[in-house]
Order: sequence, then structure tokens, then C-alpha cells
Amino acid sequence: MQTDVGKYMESLGYPIDGGTRSYQHWKCFQSTVIDHDDLITELSVKYKLRKALVQTSAYWEMRHIEPADEAAWLATISLFNTVGKFKDTSTGIAKQRGLTLTGAWNYCLAQGLITGRAIADRTNDEHLYNAWKSSYDSETSALTSVFLIHMWDIAGKPDGDDKSPAMRPPRLDYVDSEIYDVLRRYQGPGAEAFEEAKKRMGLYYIMEKYNAISRNR
Repeated sequence: MQTDVGKYMESLGYPIDGGTRSYQHWKCFQSTVIDHDDLITELSVKYKLRKALVQTSAYWEMRHIEPADEAAWLATISLFNTVGKFKDTSTGIAKQRGLTLTGAWNYCLAQGLITGRAIADRTNDEHLYNAWKSSYDSETSALTSVFLIHMWDIAGKPDGDDKSPAMRPPRLDYVDSEIYDVLRRYQGPGAEAFEEAKKRMGLYYIMEKYNAISRNR
């Protein structure tokens, strides 16, 4: 899988060594596929979503991290620690925003899909920052949040910025058009997300090919 994913990304213009991006192919693959396979497998069973969906979303985002992103993360931390104000930006290995994280958390909490902290106030800088910082600090938190965001997206992202209709409930037999929708919604409602989702689909097929072999061996 690692070899084929690397070749596919090279065909899209992403060199194995990372080029001007912050992370090389093998580092992204290690973080989003290998190191946390047990977690991703467990959550895949729990939420009835293919592992490849989460692996694809997380790997794709991590390959897109640039030095400018990392500088923005440090600026967000400095601003909050200095004056208590939160400036949202996509952070962590899966590039997640505070507003997205809290929206997904609130939805999944209300649906009984998770337990824990209370509903987040999405107008509260501290609540937004805490969610954002969790994904910044922890790969485990970021990957878990990919599942939660996908669940929120599938529901039509209530209270979010994507006005796409709700999909049928999560299941392991989603057809290609549904897989495409889940991958696209993770990026957002903009025109670029629709084009990028076509490229994510190619990555998904590679991930799922090898996951299927593993499932059926």
C-alpha cells in the first residue's frame, strides 16, 4: 500500500520526499495508516465507515501541510496565550478547524455517538481553542475527529457551512458516489473541494484495495 500510494501521489505532482511540503510520503503514511491502525480499525467498526475513508482524508491533508500552515498554528497558539483570542486555522495531521471540530463534536454528542465533555459553545474562544489544540497536540485525537467530522458531514453538517443534504446512514457498502461525497464534504463546500475529491477517490481505491486483502486473508 505504501509503495502504491507513493506512486499515485507522485503522479499528481507530490514527490516522495515532500518537495516544498512539510512532510514526506513515508512520514504521512506512518502517521495516518500504520501507527494508529488499531484505533482506526476500532472506530471503523464502531461507526460503520471504511477505514480507507479516514486513512484517505488524513493522509491527503497531511501531505498538504506547508511551512506556512505550521507558522499559522504557532501564531494561533501565541495569540490565545497572550490575549485569549482564537484565530481559527486548519491544524494537526488532518488539518481541522476549531469550528469544524466543535460542530462535529456537538453533533456526535447529541446523537449519543460519543460521551464526555458538554456541548461546546462555538462562539467561545476557549472552547474553540481547546478543540483545536487537541488535534494540534495529538494524532490520536485528530484521527478520531476525522471519524466524527465524517459522521457530521454524512448528516448534512447541521449548523455547518455545507448545505448538502443528509446522506443515508453510515454503512460499509457505500457506493462510489457516496464515498466521493464523504471525501468531498470533509474539505468543504467550495468548488475546489469537488475537483480535489476526484483525486482523493484515486487514493481511496488504493487504500481500500489493500484493506480488503487484509480483511479477507
